[in-house]
Amino acid sequence: MLLIHAVTAVLALSSPQAQPLPDQLVIAAVVTDKKGHAVTDLKPEEIAVQENGAERPTIRAERDARPLKVALVLDSGAAMSGAYTADVVPAVVAFLKKLPAGTAFTVWSTSDHPKRIVEEGTDIKAAEEKLRTLAPFGANAAVDTMVEASRDAAAFDDQHGAVVIVTSASMEGVTVDLQSLLPKASFKPTYAAVEVVLNSGDQDARLQDALKLVSSRTAGFHERVFTTMSIAAQLDRIAEMLTSQYRVAWKPGGDPRQVKIEVKVKRPNTKVVQAMRISTSW
Repeated sequence: MLLIHAVTAVLALSSPQAQPLPDQLVIAAVVTDKKGHAVTDLKPEEIAVQENGAERPTIRAERDARPLKVALVLDSGAAMSGAYTADVVPAVVAFLKKLPAGTAFTVWSTSDHPKRIVEEGTDIKAAEEKLRTLAPFGANAAVDTMVEASRDAAAFDDQHGAVVIVTSASMEGVTVDLQSLLPKASFKPTYAAVEVVLNSGDQDARLQDALKLVSSRTAGFHERVFTTMSIAAQLDRIAEMLTSQYRVAWKPGGDPRQVKIEVKVKRPNTKVVQAMRISTSW
């Protein structure tokens, strides 16, 4: 029930009244091959948008090649202490090295409350040194931290922002109301999360609901794994995903609240994951 409330709060739209349609609508979509590898060479004519199955005129379609800015959110709660140095830090450093050259990033910790521990920059070595001095403790304020970090990642329209989250599945001792908190998040960045189930008794549906929601809104990624040794492989997938997101603008034929919108790719053996969020500006 909580997820339904959260979705309602975040996706709520004004009451449908007769209003003129905008000149364009814009949606994001990630395109991969059947094995999950990025497809980065699609031509505009290979991408189409359908409304209720009918193709609409495409105004613009291209891979999102804007400079990348990443807000990296790391669970630094006590639950991750056993694997933090051995698995989390090496996986995160390898992930940062796989991002496009010049990617700016910040790093946030989640212990008890949101805290930015690495200021925006591109120095991976300095970030690694900072990460290795961090001692996990306390609870896991993952959702609060994600919301705070999202504003950083969405600061400029000329950048492609991403919020990447590595967290345990536990928020034991944390009080959070998704219905009031999630609408404060920015949905301009792409959300990608690796959620590690360390103990079946520590799973928190609130966290899973929040991560599912924000990733689906932004054509992002959410994966639950059951060992911290799986984090590196999932971050590899995320690094590749961030290079395969496209933006598509089309001329709408109907109210987007009342038609089924689908992004289609006219290339065999490809898979499309589209965002739920639709905007009017490129």
